[in-house]
Amino acid sequence: MHIDDYAPGERERRPEWMTEALKKKEALRKLIKGTSIVFLLLVALITWAFFTHSIQVEPGHHAVLVDKPYFFGNEGVRKDPLTEGRKLVFDTTTAIPVRMQPGSISVKFDDLMTSDNTPLDFESSIQYRVLDAVKLVDKFGAEGWFTFNVDPQYRTMVRKAVKKHSMPMIMS
Repeated sequence: MHIDDYAPGERERRPEWMTEALKKKEALRKLIKGTSIVFLLLVALITWAFFTHSIQVEPGHHAVLVDKPYFFGNEGVRKDPLTEGRKLVFDTTTAIPVRMQPGSISVKFDDLMTSDNTPLDFESSIQYRVLDAVKLVDKFGAEGWFTFNVDPQYRTMVRKAVKKHSMPMIMS
């Protein structure tokens, strides 16, 4: 007969060598279970130590989180920005800080021609405020959003406005 063929109440009928074998089998199961728990804790500790980092949001900023997972998960910009505090994320997640306070950008113009063909040099400024950090990063990118999206249109509008007027009218 095999060790497991005996019911728990039939211990009296088991030979002693079989009882010892059952004890060894149970001890081995406990050892394997304990080793598994230790192994899982070790894997969790290594993952936390080597594959995560914390992100802290500075005052007046929002951090837009962009996920780029290796194996599983969703790739791309997260819908909700990190508005305050600190968050622990995987190394494949990057945080893009977006300034939420009003800002100003100066734009310099060289040799714009007025309606009477007088070259004009001047500088103007644009004041802006970001209302939705996630939409800004998702639609226009984190770097160079002004240079690639706003600056060309603004320069065209100013050039057309200057061309409509003469130099004395602009100076008055």
